[in-house]
Amino acid sequence: MVVRWPGRPRGESVVGPPTTTSRRRCSPSCSGVPNPPSDYASGHSLFSDAQWNWLIAASYADFAVIEPDRVTVVFPSGYEIRDRSYRLVPNPMLPRDSLRAAMHEMGRFYR
Repeated sequence: MVVRWPGRPRGESVVGPPTTTSRRRCSPSCSGVPNPPSDYASGHSLFSDAQWNWLIAASYADFAVIEPDRVTVVFPSGYEIRDRSYRLVPNPMLPRDSLRAAMHEMGRFYR
């Protein structure tokens, strides 16, 4: 992503080493709101050093929790877990902590 930010010197908006991110980090990065990002967003600013343990990808019917080593897709009728290469994992164990945290976070904004 390239950001042109009037009033900031060139190169100041360059974010460190490549990292996995999502659109949820755009609002905290560009809003200029003085409140902490947790008041209005699920992500952290692109300019912060905050690390991510998981990301949420959601639609109206299902959602996925994306972690560095797996993707857990939750459907209305079940779930599947895929590896880093998005291959189906046989006999998977649910990542309960990540799922619980993602569902809590989604509950803050989705009713």
